[in-house]
Amino acid sequence: MVVKWSDPSKRALRSIFSYYCDVAGRKRADKLIAEIKRSAMRLENSPRMATVDPLFERSPRKFRSLVVKKIHKIVYYIDERDNCIYIVDVWDCRQDPKKLMGRLSDWG
Repeated sequence: MVVKWSDPSKRALRSIFSYYCDVAGRKRADKLIAEIKRSAMRLENSPRMATVDPLFERSPRKFRSLVVKKIHKIVYYIDERDNCIYIVDVWDCRQDPKKLMGRLSDWG
């Protein structure tokens, strides 16, 4: 399968990078973003390694969440027809989950 990043997920990565540059320095920000990207690439070989996110159990689209470094999670879904894994967001788990639900409401 091929991993594809949505525009919102790319913006989330840039935001995370910017935040960590400010609070922890460029080196730490680079390291975190690299870890998030490595985790996402592992999905190519094991797309179901993460469970369906309980926040979206009732959603028609089965969003899965892969936790990275206990703080961030990669939110994605699998499209078997396209043979793709679509990453729709990268989320800071310390935020209110309702905000994530709102951000993903357009994805179905």
